[in-house]
Amino acid sequence: MAEPNIQEALEQLQQKHVTAIAELKTYVEEQTHQLRTTGTADPEVTKSINVLRGQMADIQAEMRRPNPRLNADDRQSIGQKFIQSEDFKRFAGRPWHKGYCQLGGLNLWEGKTLIDSAALGDETPGILRSERLPGIVPLARRELRMRDLIPASGTTFPLVSFIRENVFTNAASPQTEGSAKAESANTFVVSSAEISTIAHWIPVTRQALDDLPGLRTFIDNNLMYGLKLKEETEILSGDNLGEHLNGLITQATAYAGTYNVAADTRIDRLNWAILELAVADEQATGIVLNPIDYHRILAVKTEDGGVANTGSYVVGDPLGGQLQVPTIWGIPVVKSNSITSGRFLVGNFQMCEIKDRQEAVIDLSTEYDDYFVKNKVAIRAEERMTLLVKRTTALITGTF
Repeated sequence: MAEPNIQEALEQLQQKHVTAIAELKTYVEEQTHQLRTTGTADPEVTKSINVLRGQMADIQAEMRRPNPRLNADDRQSIGQKFIQSEDFKRFAGRPWHKGYCQLGGLNLWEGKTLIDSAALGDETPGILRSERLPGIVPLARRELRMRDLIPASGTTFPLVSFIRENVFTNAASPQTEGSAKAESANTFVVSSAEISTIAHWIPVTRQALDDLPGLRTFIDNNLMYGLKLKEETEILSGDNLGEHLNGLITQATAYAGTYNVAADTRIDRLNWAILELAVADEQATGIVLNPIDYHRILAVKTEDGGVANTGSYVVGDPLGGQLQVPTIWGIPVVKSNSITSGRFLVGNFQMCEIKDRQEAVIDLSTEYDDYFVKNKVAIRAEERMTLLVKRTTALITGTF
């Protein structure tokens, strides 16, 4: 039997392919519309799409299939014969024109029904799947450092008090032999701080916790971070009203500026604050600065050629990097966004203490309101603590 004409065979296969593509496009558009409007696709439409994909695969396989009637040496697929034909070789030597060519009346490269990734669409409402990385990426989180400066210990009481020396009258002096000795005096006061509760919670459904791996861990971590963020702001600047802590800045001695001179820099201002502490017989163990102020200090340069701030860096070393524990005037610096830019706190933080009545814990309950019958869960983070400032003269706060 004579071999079928290559052109006729290609026309038949192309017609089958075009018809299958057109039908597939119709069904895909219908399925996309269903997913967008109802969230589900008709099973019959999905079945038709799968059938058409199979037909297209059969057409492609037919083009690659050798003719069994030919000898082994001559067995070639229709596609191979087409590529080796004189018509195709003449065509291959011609330039393409807008992606279109006509060979023997057959439009070979006209692709009006191309199926690409954009046509298929992503996972919802399309059909292409994506790789989902594990976990949930959180928002940026502040570095919390105030507990690094202040001693902390536990307590089992709802109120913490301490005795502070109020006045010391020192009458010590050289004494005449046989005379009555000078009498000194002390007075004392009792200071106290109540334990405060810091807490917050998040409602979530049981189904959400079951269906999204890692959601419970993310919520726990977020609640714990929020708790500690609030704790740090309370330690620094709690106003002592209601249940708020009596914060370090609230109790600190105001910077007097006794030693200020004209054109003082931030570095100078911190030096004078350290001096004020020293004059009051206190010793600075730490400095708390907003990162903006700290990095402005790093940018201060010497005078070069009579022009201020154009020479070498005074504190910062751009090539050598920053120290693991930054210092100014030999005093460790804590950088924290919890202190307002433009304000500083310098002091002997050993004269402060954090008392923990209950360390931060995460609790879960379904017993709130109607949560049990609605499959809702309340997740709560809570801690109980307070802050003691044993000597307010040990802290100085001011502005630049």
